Order: sequence, then structure tokens, then C-alpha cells
Amino acid sequence: MYIEYEKDDSWDMSIMYQRILEQYMQHNLLILAIDIDDTVRPFKSSTCSQTVEIIKRCQRILNCITIIYTANPNTEQNEKFLKDNDIHYDSINCYPENFPIKQFVDDYNVAKESQGGALKLYYNILLDDKSCGLENACDVLLQLCDVVQRTNEEKKKTRKANMEGF
Repeated sequence: MYIEYEKDDSWDMSIMYQRILEQYMQHNLLILAIDIDDTVRPFKSSTCSQTVEIIKRCQRILNCITIIYTANPNTEQNEKFLKDNDIHYDSINCYPENFPIKQFVDDYNVAKESQGGALKLYYNILLDDKSCGLENACDVLLQLCDVVQRTNEEKKKTRKANMEGF
């Protein structure tokens, strides 16, 4: 039996996209958290190639910090898979050393210690097969890449036109 209900506005894809766009434009940075199994490496699924290509596109176009966020404990196997498949990452299950918001990391670590180590990491968007929103998250990332790529191309054209005027 299907129950009718009113959806939360936070489920609206345009709101999700607008929030990600605003965060990216404000910081010129995207913090991308990625699960491994059935997100970038098939486990029960047959392929994850589209998600991997979207991640690589984001990393080419956007200023990304990529955090592998997984419950899979096989660190060496995970690192080998990521390397063999040319999937760049900055850290696994922790903030990278170069994380640009040091105060945020310091506050996080204090809170984590006080909570017994059970806090989730901060990220702008999570790609995870279990979130039931992997397709939506990928769509948002593709839109963001398109906008940033067009903006960068327009800036190049403007600079080139300005240089030709001298």
C-alpha cells in the first residue's frame, strides 16, 4: 500500500543543486566523499563505470578534495583498486592533511574525542550506492561541472579577446 505524503523541500533536486553551487562558488572547492563498494567498484552490481567517469570529470573541472568514505576495512586492497583504476583520492575515512579548513578539522577532532570517535566527516556531497540518491547526486555533479566548465571557457575567451585588443 502506497501512502500519500508531502515531500520535504530538501528533496527537491533544484534546491540540492543550488546549495552545492553556492558552496562551490563561495569556496571554489568541492569536498567529495565517495564510498567504494558498488559506488566505484562492483560488489553486487555489474558496473560502476558511469560513477567513476563522473568523479574523474569533477576532479578535472572542479577544485575537489576527494575523501574515500567506506566501511570496507581492506585498506590495502582499496588503495590498490583506486590506484589501478586511476581514481585520485586525498584520504580514506579521515580529513586529508591539506584540508583547507584547519579550524573545522580541529573542532571536529575535539568533538570526535568527546563522542567516542563516532562523528561523520564533513563533505559537500556523498556518492554512495546505499544512499538511494546516487543517481541524483551524480546528476547534480554533472550540472555543476557543466556550469563551471562553461564559465571557465567564457573567461578564457574574454581574456583572449582582451589580449588581442592590446
